[in-house]
Amino acid sequence: WDSWLDLAINFPDDRVTEWRLWRWLEKAAPCPDLRFLFLISVEESIKRAEIKGEPFRDPPEVLARRLEFYQGLAREDGWHWLDGTETPEKVFEVIISALDRTTARPTLKT
Repeated sequence: WDSWLDLAINFPDDRVTEWRLWRWLEKAAPCPDLRFLFLISVEESIKRAEIKGEPFRDPPEVLARRLEFYQGLAREDGWHWLDGTETPEKVFEVIISALDRTTARPTLKT
């Protein structure tokens, strides 16, 4: 989704989804059993970009459009929404809980 969204925002007139290569990639890409979506606020995104010294930062308006798109995805069936500001331990708990509710749970080696 990230690549499509980047292209849709930065090159809206190119109609990427109509490209033959794009259609082939959609057919060839594996479909996961579980899909997790980490969401953070626009303010948190700006803060993290500053911390890591991101050289190509999106303006707040673009970040807001991205967040709106991903929030829409989060409302669709099959997506597990994760609060990207939670601790790694909490995110791990949420992921394990989702895995426990599905038959697609991998075997964890100890």
